[in-house]
Amino acid sequence: MSDMKSDDRLKNCVCGAERKKEDSSELISEGTAFSGVSFSSNDECYKSFFRQNHVVMLIIDPENGAIFDANDAACSFYGYSLEEIRKKKIFDINTDAARNTRTNMQKAVSESGKEFVFEHRLANGELRKVRVYSGKVFISGRTYLYSCVFDITAHFQTQRQLIESEDKFKSLYVDAPVPYQSLDAEGNFIEINESFCKTLGYEKEELVGHNFSEILHPDWKEHFLHNFPKYKSVGEIMGVEFELRKKDGSHALVSFTGKIGRHHDGSFKQTHCVFRDITGERENLITLIESEYRFRRLFEDLEMVAVQGYDEERRVIFWNRSSELLYGYSSDEALGNRLEDLIIPDHMRQQVVNDVDRWLNEGISIPSGEIVLQGRDGNPVPVYSSHVMQVNHAGQKEMYCIDVDLTEIKRANVELVRAKHEAEKANRAKSLFLANMSHELRTPLNGIMGMHRLLKGTRLDHEQEKYVDGAVASAKRLTALLGDVLDLSRIESGKTVLAHEHFNLRETLTHTRELFIPACMEKGLELVFHIDENLPEMVCGDQIRLVQVVSNLLGNSIKFTEIGFVGCEVYYLGDCGNSCVQVLFIVSDSGIGISDDELDSIFEVFAQGEQTYVRKYQGAGLGLSIVRKLTEMMDGSLCFDSVKEIGTKVYFSVPLEVGVMSEELDVKVDDACASDAGAPARVLLVEDEAINRLSMQKLLEKHALEVVCAENGKEALSLLSNQDFDVVLMDIQMPVMDGLEAARRIRSGEAGEQRKDVRIIALTAYAMAGDRERFIDAGMDEYITKPVEVEDLMNVLK
Repeated sequence: MSDMKSDDRLKNCVCGAERKKEDSSELISEGTAFSGVSFSSNDECYKSFFRQNHVVMLIIDPENGAIFDANDAACSFYGYSLEEIRKKKIFDINTDAARNTRTNMQKAVSESGKEFVFEHRLANGELRKVRVYSGKVFISGRTYLYSCVFDITAHFQTQRQLIESEDKFKSLYVDAPVPYQSLDAEGNFIEINESFCKTLGYEKEELVGHNFSEILHPDWKEHFLHNFPKYKSVGEIMGVEFELRKKDGSHALVSFTGKIGRHHDGSFKQTHCVFRDITGERENLITLIESEYRFRRLFEDLEMVAVQGYDEERRVIFWNRSSELLYGYSSDEALGNRLEDLIIPDHMRQQVVNDVDRWLNEGISIPSGEIVLQGRDGNPVPVYSSHVMQVNHAGQKEMYCIDVDLTEIKRANVELVRAKHEAEKANRAKSLFLANMSHELRTPLNGIMGMHRLLKGTRLDHEQEKYVDGAVASAKRLTALLGDVLDLSRIESGKTVLAHEHFNLRETLTHTRELFIPACMEKGLELVFHIDENLPEMVCGDQIRLVQVVSNLLGNSIKFTEIGFVGCEVYYLGDCGNSCVQVLFIVSDSGIGISDDELDSIFEVFAQGEQTYVRKYQGAGLGLSIVRKLTEMMDGSLCFDSVKEIGTKVYFSVPLEVGVMSEELDVKVDDACASDAGAPARVLLVEDEAINRLSMQKLLEKHALEVVCAENGKEALSLLSNQDFDVVLMDIQMPVMDGLEAARRIRSGEAGEQRKDVRIIALTAYAMAGDRERFIDAGMDEYITKPVEVEDLMNVLK
């Protein structure tokens, strides 16, 4: 409501002021001379009165609002060319509603209204307040409206400012939330506001007409009487303090700010003053000064942090004890010197000066960070430096630098980097050692197992056959141990990458169960499997690693169970977001169980339930460590529930992505195949080790394959250049030419273009992480590690 009243007052003031001013002007008389006159648009009179008139004038068709004509002054004012403005309608320029504009045009035609105040839009979008004098004019026999337009924006704004000033005065003083008082020439109260009364506790009637000195503390009365005449002559006061007496007898320290009001002749009229109760502020200021002193002493005596202060000219104004120790300059030596002359290295001087200037002038702060400065002795000083810009009581900017010495941290960091490099070097040495050991152990193991399989194929009596089976079982056990060691090494080094492929979960678990049936039958154990019907048939994840976890747990259960059962239950726990389901596996047995003490360390590498020389159960203690690490890699969880001499339950849960059905399921579980149907007829065996070469040759020949042998890659290239082979079994590490180089040359066509696509299978003792990828990149089609299981080899060959 107050805004509406202000707008009405503003309109009335503008109308009155402008009308009074414009009515006395020749401009209006020139414009309104058109009223009721008849012209032809080509008349010289028309051109004289309209076209060349310096008053902004428009000719408007009252029927449709079209602008029929505009003079040069109008084109200049609105920012349109004559052609452009003639295409406009008055509705395009006048911001008032079209309905109101039509009504006003009819008033002008009927001469019931001739003077209007509008807001017009210029070509550049700017809005201007205008006064328009309008009336009828006849041009070439038709009735038009002439409009003389006067820009009153400046007057309008002036009047608005005057009204706003009056309103502000009322709100700032009379209605303000701060105490206000007005005194006459004698210092008597003329006006006080409600806030004044609330602050000091008086009623308005108790003070108006009384002298200001009556509410002053006795110590301040003389001060007022002496300085009030000066205030009247100067015309304003700012921050003048008095101690006032409240109605309840207490006192308040206040700060006055005010100006005097004058009559039109410049003589004194009254004072206008507001004050703030600064009693609490003064107490806080004293506390702040004491606190500042304490903190200044703190920064001066702080040993770990060097603090320096600089003025706008980068001259030192503060230099604490830590700065003296860090940079080597005493406070007396540093004070007054420039920053760049003390601790800034030569190559950084100009940059630092520029950065400080930008902060001072443009407000672009210097970021915190590590920087190497320079001590008095010229040696580098690494610090972490932060910067703060403050404004002092005089309004001048001061920059403070807070530096933390990084010398010891840098030294420790160098040691850490060195230790890291040593650790990485040791890790590489370990990986190389494991790779070499894997190769050196698998190569003779392959020969041992191969020769024993050949031996088993001969005529043996029952006792001899038992010895051979024992030797093969021992070799397999050694191979499994070697595989566990390499698996653990790959996992701990972070080189194990989980596969992400679709597989049939139910069929995978069924195949896993079939693998353990013979072992359970051998020990007379019942093998119990339960698969929840709610489980999705197809899932996506690392099938081989999932089977490895289940197999390790089942193998453990069978090993430590003599009577009873071994079981595996698999349940659907529910959705876990992102098209994944949570699957719970429970592997249980009725075996020897695990004590509470043993449960704490059961997942540690090489941990065993038996810690004596009398051991009933064999093993290196790697299986459960691998199980835990693989479960964690699959974002799963694992826990044990076991009772000594009763049995054990192992719970592990993993998220698996729901997969899609496929006509061909890639079930990567050991599935021995006895049939040799589909195997290649002719094989090139490339192997430098004689025992391995002989055993592999004989084993392949027993499967009705024709085998040609080569001792190195060079011989293989020669044989392949002259003979046809269905497949090449290629060892990797060989003299003269290794298997990788031979594979590359075969693929490049060195053995003949017609043989460059021959199938090459790597037959190697290398089994470390990344080996398979390296061999495939060299041109191999498949990869089998030694010692070779005949069934696996025949499956790959087919």
